[in-house]
Order: sequence, then C-alpha cells, then structure tokens
Amino acid sequence: MQEVKENTLKTIRNYEKDRKQAMEKIALYGSRLIEKGDVLMTHCHSHTVEEIFKKAKKKIKMVYCTETRPLFQGRITAANLAKAGIPVTLIVDSAAERFMHPVDKIFIGCDAVLSEGSVVNKIGSGLIANAAKKHHNPIFVCTSSHCFDPATYFGFEEKIEERDQDEVWPKPPKGVRIRNPAFDIVDAFYIQAIVSEIGVFDPENFALEMYDRLELGTRQEPFMGLLETIRKKKP
Repeated sequence: MQEVKENTLKTIRNYEKDRKQAMEKIALYGSRLIEKGDVLMTHCHSHTVEEIFKKAKKKIKMVYCTETRPLFQGRITAANLAKAGIPVTLIVDSAAERFMHPVDKIFIGCDAVLSEGSVVNKIGSGLIANAAKKHHNPIFVCTSSHCFDPATYFGFEEKIEERDQDEVWPKPPKGVRIRNPAFDIVDAFYIQAIVSEIGVFDPENFALEMYDRLELGTRQEPFMGLLETIRKKKP
C-alpha cells in the first residue's frame, strides 16, 4: 500500500512539473507572435492565453476581452490582466465585430483539438472567428497538445455540452424556450495557428504532428473495430 501511495504521489508531481514546463513553453512561443504596440482580443477565460499576455506585457497596447455570456468568464480574464498591469477593455460578446478594426490579433484557448485541426472552445468563439476572418485578423489557438482528441481521428464525434437554461434566464416567461450550448466548434479554416508546447503549427500540420506522436496509424484497425461494434449496438 505504501509503495502504491508513493508511486501515485510521484506521478502527480511529475504531471505537475510537466504541466508547468508546458505552460512556460506555450507562453514563450505565444509571446513571440505579439509585436510592439499590438491590440489584441480574447474570449472567455484561458490561463494559457493569460500567461502569453503576461509574458508579452511590455509589447501590448490593449486587450479587448469579451464578457462571455452567460457566466461572464471574460470578467475573470479582464480582472487578472488589469491586476498584471496590462491595459484591458471589457466588451459585450455581440460587440466583438465592432472592435475588430483596431485589433491586430485574436488569442483564444480551447477545450479540444479535433482530427483535422478544428477546435472546440467556449460558445461565441465561432462568431468571433468569422468576424476575424472577415477583417483579416489572425486568430491563434493556445493550448496544450494534451487537448488533441485522438478519438476524433477514428470517427468519434466531439460531444458539445448543453447546460441548464437557468444559466441564461432563471425564470423565463411561459412559452419561452431556452437553449444553452456551452461550446462552439471553430473550423480549422479560420485558425492561423495552434500554439502549444510542441511549437506553433497551422491546424492541419498540428494534427499531422499529433498523428505521428501518438502513432495513430498503427492503432487504426483496433479502434475502427471498436467503433463498428459501438455503431451496431446503437438502437
């Protein structure tokens, strides 16, 4: 029992060490993408994006943070950046395109990277990505390589969580239906690059790099067999 405990603690310590080292690398790579006098935008709250901005603090002219409805995680980002001495302006989500003109670059985090380089991030990310493409503003996705979901390589779909309506409107009028999807899928087409601890890649090449690192080609047959079994069991 003592040996199991020690091994568990060792694994936890190693994971925490690896996580910190990965964050330092991402912050370094991401900060290099920011130029002197840049005006930036971000959506929701990402520790990774925060660390990049703090690393590039002296080069940043302004950061626009969307408030991020319905839980207002963007307020957390704005407060933390202000505390770090970074100029920051909070805007409502629907004003994102209105402020695209002064913005030079957009940085967002993500919850998952899919097999072709698309990413899953907080709802509203898709609208911001569309506006960014329209105004020719590059959008950078900042994340650990551990967020790559190998299951999508084998045909599994990424499930988009839908949360309780009370987050949006606790007591809506009778007859009003509320939908509250928590995440968007941002197509790889809109993404300039994915910034991770393994480097800065365009979305397709990031996915290819992960295929190689995880040796997914050699594991395709057993996974496809499993997928077929699951599909047959569905009613």
